Amino acid sequence: MGPILFELINRNETPNDVNFVIFGVPSEATSTSSRAGAKEGPSAIRKGFQYFSLLTEKGIDIFQKNIVDIGNVEVYPTLMEETMGAIEDTILLIHAANSSVPAVPIALGGDHFITYPIVRTLLKISPKFGLIIFDAHVDLYDMWLYKEKYSHATVFHRILELPSVEKNDLLFIGTRDVDYEEAEFLKSNSINYVPSYSLPQENFESFIQEKLESFHDHNIENLYISIDMDALDPSIAPGTGYPIPGGLSYRQLWHCLQMIAREFKVIGFDVVEVCPTYDPSEITAITAARIITEFLGFIIENTE
Repeated sequence: MGPILFELINRNETPNDVNFVIFGVPSEATSTSSRAGAKEGPSAIRKGFQYFSLLTEKGIDIFQKNIVDIGNVEVYPTLMEETMGAIEDTILLIHAANSSVPAVPIALGGDHFITYPIVRTLLKISPKFGLIIFDAHVDLYDMWLYKEKYSHATVFHRILELPSVEKNDLLFIGTRDVDYEEAEFLKSNSINYVPSYSLPQENFESFIQEKLESFHDHNIENLYISIDMDALDPSIAPGTGYPIPGGLSYRQLWHCLQMIAREFKVIGFDVVEVCPTYDPSEITAITAARIITEFLGFIIENTE
């Protein structure tokens, strides 16, 4: 076992020259999956960082930048508004930590609903940005089970309701489990999405490049990235609440993230839905940790 990649610090001691801030949100209050355990995701991902070297695959030293982990946000399992408030306070704290260039928040989930309060807060303090969502699902239900407004399955419907968000601001990649209501919503609102089956084996990067052009066409240069681990094929990442066959390979996701960092300014990202209960091998959490490390390397490589 190698050294721990990021040491925890007290959130109130965040240095004023920090570049990236990791925080956990151990919440699954909005998840109704019988495959529970996403709240254990942050600790499992942190452990996953211990199993590989300190350099990225391309040999990038991510520690040329100041990266800290401020621990977990306080969550309230029966009080969603309070949990969202705690997440908002954390984003504001991170944004204020660096007086010259705002630090990039990196959230460890937790179920996918945590993306909503993060994006809602960033929209208050950041210029216009788009979202790329890697997910087997589109999470566009209006009400999950006809009654739940705040749910992992409604998160992007809620985001699209935010005043400054337009349909062209979102791009889903890797979808393959879309329900009736969501399919109608995608069609009627012309939401951009890339089904997993449509990803080509050859000319993959050219295909993704074409999809990314939609952001440039709408003058969007800043992006927030949300990575649900079920975007990957469950043969690679079985430890998630809703494993769906036919997902992305690790290398496909790796190339996508490399292209995103090369083309856009990344203002934040999250990795969610790691459910260690269903993966005794720990490979899902290790893969999540490696994705974070590699993406950090891509971002740093393109901000020099």
